[in-house]
Amino acid sequence: MNSSARQPKPDERIAALPGRGDLLAAAPDASTLTLAFAGVIGGTARRAPPYNVPVAGLAEAALRRLLQRFFPALAAAQRAALLAQAAVRGNPSAPESSGVADEFADIVALLLEEHAVADDAIVWLAHAIATACMSADHLWQDMDLPDRPVLGRLMREHFPQLAVRNVRDMRWKKFLYRELCDRAAVPVCPAPSCSACSEYSHCFAGAPPAATASTSAPDTLPNELP
Repeated sequence: MNSSARQPKPDERIAALPGRGDLLAAAPDASTLTLAFAGVIGGTARRAPPYNVPVAGLAEAALRRLLQRFFPALAAAQRAALLAQAAVRGNPSAPESSGVADEFADIVALLLEEHAVADDAIVWLAHAIATACMSADHLWQDMDLPDRPVLGRLMREHFPQLAVRNVRDMRWKKFLYRELCDRAAVPVCPAPSCSACSEYSHCFAGAPPAATASTSAPDTLPNELP
């Protein structure tokens, strides 16, 4: 029997990956970190290549440590399936073919500059968030978190200096990209203020602030470019 015959087909390999529920069942707690890692790793099969890896940018050894620390009771076969998927895809940190290598690396760098405590778990979390950002839904959905407030708590607990700047409760993926645009001095909105923009609901959770007669200056975010 040749080696290729022993290798599972790609769809069989994906089917063997544990989901969010499997990971949570193998965890000793349900902290925000645990929920975040379970959601991102459990969503591996739903992400498009080259981000259909457990956590992009993590070497196999780092992923192994993450699984042991947060999901110690994970079945050996499920752990092996995740490590194998990471190895098969090469677990890209900046895949040249995707056209989004720079933004992935920039999101990781932004988060690591704003962390609360220097710890391996925060490095893993930054990569997990950046991995989820490569999908198309709201970030809390891409991370398969229970709801958006859990993501807000995660950001406040682990990236407080960054979270405190989100004064208008901007949707988190939009906020992260806006931070990157501000750093690059790239204007991201054609409207004179966020409250005047027709896309407000796509960026913020609530309704636009009401205009008042006494307000003469444009209603802008603290980090909004003119």
